[in-house]
Amino acid sequence: MASLALFAAAIGASFPSEFLSVYSAPLAGSVAWSSPDWVLIAYLTLPVLAIVVFAALTGFNVLARFRGALRWVTRTENFVTAPAELLPVNFGSDVHYEAFLDRRFRGDGGLLLEFEERGIGKGLLHRVFHGGSGAITALIEIDGQLLVRKFASGSAGQTLLAQYDWIERFAPDLPVVQTMGRRSDNGDQLYDMRYLGGTRDFYEAIHTETLVASAAILGDVVARLDAFHASHAAADAPDAAVRDYLQRKASANLNQVIAALPELFEAPSIEINGRPFALASLEVFRQLDWLVGKLNQRRQADIHGDLTIENIMVRPEPGPANWFLIDPNPHNGFQSPLIDFAKLMQSLHLGYEAVHRDPRASFANGKLTVSLHRSSQYSALFAGLCDDLRQRFGEAGLQQVLLHEMINYLRLIPYQLRRSPTAGTAFFGCLCILLQDYQERYPGDLPA
Repeated sequence: MASLALFAAAIGASFPSEFLSVYSAPLAGSVAWSSPDWVLIAYLTLPVLAIVVFAALTGFNVLARFRGALRWVTRTENFVTAPAELLPVNFGSDVHYEAFLDRRFRGDGGLLLEFEERGIGKGLLHRVFHGGSGAITALIEIDGQLLVRKFASGSAGQTLLAQYDWIERFAPDLPVVQTMGRRSDNGDQLYDMRYLGGTRDFYEAIHTETLVASAAILGDVVARLDAFHASHAAADAPDAAVRDYLQRKASANLNQVIAALPELFEAPSIEINGRPFALASLEVFRQLDWLVGKLNQRRQADIHGDLTIENIMVRPEPGPANWFLIDPNPHNGFQSPLIDFAKLMQSLHLGYEAVHRDPRASFANGKLTVSLHRSSQYSALFAGLCDDLRQRFGEAGLQQVLLHEMINYLRLIPYQLRRSPTAGTAFFGCLCILLQDYQERYPGDLPA
């Protein structure tokens, strides 16, 4: 309107007449156009010609700009209520941010979405690491410094708090990750750890370094933990405490497995990876008198509680002492040092890390197939670990470590079933294979 008013004033015409000329019946009835008519035509057409010439000279794409504007107007964040402080600058890439928006829009992001909303804070998210149950582990950047942040909520948050307290308490006594502070907020718990460039978990180091180097690190871990247990000893566990532990961790979990996988228990036996397996042999985990008597090494101590291979981190510098521990789970009920070594067995015996990252199992016609991917490095380290533990605790001690390993798997199966039926079935198959191996190592040892 302003430009039309200026045009009318420039040619000495009234604004209403020019307005009607343009918007009512432009140029209608003009057979012999007068000079003002040509001026009006120029007013209407020259801007269009100028735009066309500008676009030709500069490569300006009107349609592309229009599409871009349309995408901006209809982008997801305009229709999703996001925290005011959570901006694209909190994410290391557009892909991460778009995935966050998609999770918010669908409303099924779970713990990861909770972390993105409440756990990043003023940080910049670079990467979310593969992790275990109940917590998010991520690489973030705050004020130019890279940190590894762990986040959990609810009951898992209390477990995270116990982790932090254990690391702080035993930092003078063991190689553990350096913490950089923690925060509690309305049921959320998080703590930060120092990020060391080039650090890898032991699983990756085992498969990229020489077997000699890996065996040296494993030997040093066992020796340091054995000495740590000795210097942090507690009272021996009575029968009642051991029985309670076995009831909760073995018998109760076996009942859950049978209820969750009824199709596997329809016949007296099944075939696992081509070998027959009598399901009645699992009843050993309900025979508490036998188990209590068998687990007769009752020494207790402060323990790590989750000493799997992936919870041992290896720094880039060479040497057997270039490792440190992360992610303890120190409260087990029965604080046997053998549980720490059983966790190492859990990793090396069947290749827990590979099964956990990509569980594959199928059951049909009484045949259970479980994909196991234990490397030759794992096989060699497992044999060396058995020899080391046999020397430290005797054959009876090694037997008890193997029993604790099977109880560890029983503890894992309910969680894996919640993760997916395939994962739960795969871990059940692992338990049965471990029991077969125990029967072959110690024939006649299990109760009839």
